[in-house]
Amino acid sequence: MIQRGLISILALMLLLLVLVPTVSALSLAGQSLGTITYMPGVSITNHYSIFDTDKPVEVLVDGGILSGISVSDVVDNEFDLIIDFPQNYYIPPGSYNIGLTVREVSPAEAGISSQVAVSKSFEVIVYSYDKDIQASLYAANINQGKNVTFQLSVQSMGYPDIEEVYAKINILNSSRDKVGGMETLRKPLPGLEGVSSSSSYDTQIFPSGSYYAEALIFYDGKYKTANTTFLIGIMDLILNNYTTQVYQGFNDFEITVTNGWGNELRNVYAKLLIDDGEIVQTPGLNLGPWQQAVLATIVNIEQEPGTYNAALHLYFEAENKEIPIELVVLPPLLALPAQTEKELQIAKVSAFIPAILSSTVILFIMGVYLLRRKKTVENEL
Repeated sequence: MIQRGLISILALMLLLLVLVPTVSALSLAGQSLGTITYMPGVSITNHYSIFDTDKPVEVLVDGGILSGISVSDVVDNEFDLIIDFPQNYYIPPGSYNIGLTVREVSPAEAGISSQVAVSKSFEVIVYSYDKDIQASLYAANINQGKNVTFQLSVQSMGYPDIEEVYAKINILNSSRDKVGGMETLRKPLPGLEGVSSSSSYDTQIFPSGSYYAEALIFYDGKYKTANTTFLIGIMDLILNNYTTQVYQGFNDFEITVTNGWGNELRNVYAKLLIDDGEIVQTPGLNLGPWQQAVLATIVNIEQEPGTYNAALHLYFEAENKEIPIELVVLPPLLALPAQTEKELQIAKVSAFIPAILSSTVILFIMGVYLLRRKKTVENEL
């Protein structure tokens, strides 16, 4: 009986292999178009070759609301995609897609049939018909005594040419008070093209800290804004955060610090003092420019619970500084009594008993079933 079942399955599989036609890996090759810029009056032709098929094919193209999209006849499995953007046809600004599909054409076969196709999609961007721009402003972090350099990039996002584009850059401190400013050179900007400028400003008298720069970019009676931030640094180690609460006994203790300038800081470490007594010193490390890191160690707290006036001594290069802090000492975490630990162990063991019993019952039932099945097969044979 089992042999008959195996023969039936093999026959069915053979029948399926006969009825199902072989599916070829139809492929389409052509130069990549990338994102297409809609330009009124411009024509684009892209050539394609069809591979991995011995059947007739048809080519379908869908341009959506875009007119002037067509394909040439297929000759020797080759054809052209033709994109003719009309000169005087308004397309609203936005993003559109052109769909291209090549598929095999074959007569319907008896039984199960298949159709193989390959598709490509092309994005078309229609830009503004008015004068429009996108702009970005960038300034690198500097050390005190250096000049800051502003890099302004302006990209035309419309078809018309812009006669003149320039920017006024205002520099503000962390309180948003204006501390300086400058104006860039004035330049023409052709439609859909970009222009950039680099301007240096003397910040040698500026104190260290964080600064904000805002650019007003003017173009033919319009304007847009762009902004950035930058740091003026000195050789300093900045305290960002630290562990504020510890328990009596052993604790993890962490101090987060940042390199306050644009050069490497070497031999960076810290000490924790409580009531002028040194408690612990962290391992040392080096910090890259403007890098943040965590100084971590294990501390043994012997003080009684309470709030203490403490201090962190930060060391870097040949410098050090003291930062007063408050440290809260909490009572030690109580260990579980021996009886409670024993009860937990008993509970863990007890939790496994139902699972073990269930598994034993299931295995017993499966064994009985397999034994009966074996006897039935032997009787049939």
